[in-house]
Amino acid sequence: MPICFESYYSFSEIYNFSKSSYSGKDFIETIRLSRLNSSLFSSEGSILCEFYFSLIYKYHCSVTFKISGKVQLLCQRCLEPFFHYINENAQYILLESDQASLVESDGKDILIVSEEGLNIAVLIEDELILSLPIIASHKKNIECGSLADKISKY
Repeated sequence: MPICFESYYSFSEIYNFSKSSYSGKDFIETIRLSRLNSSLFSSEGSILCEFYFSLIYKYHCSVTFKISGKVQLLCQRCLEPFFHYINENAQYILLESDQASLVESDGKDILIVSEEGLNIAVLIEDELILSLPIIASHKKNIECGSLADKISKY
């Protein structure tokens, strides 16, 4: 059964994914990620997401993501668009609320799965937003457009 990123999954479904070491990969169109889009110059493009569910510490669910792709941002130095490349890894320990005090995270993020369930697209979007630079700009001044040249002369 392929996972739909936009669906909500109960903790028992997540546990079954983890127990069977379910993994997969799929593309998410950036236009479908509304919170991310508010930070982008253009909503064109897609992000490749690889995921792997597993059991750790014998009975705790874990999901690992590898997220890669490119998004278009607006350079704050020259006000011209540029591509920002994303290559992120994240791992979460997924718990029911009554398990929260029973696990040591070893540096992994802990996520309590609500009664509503877990929406994987929301997790991926959070990781993408966190991967964006605080101040979007070309890596080197020389890559900036003509407006930056004009400003630097003053």
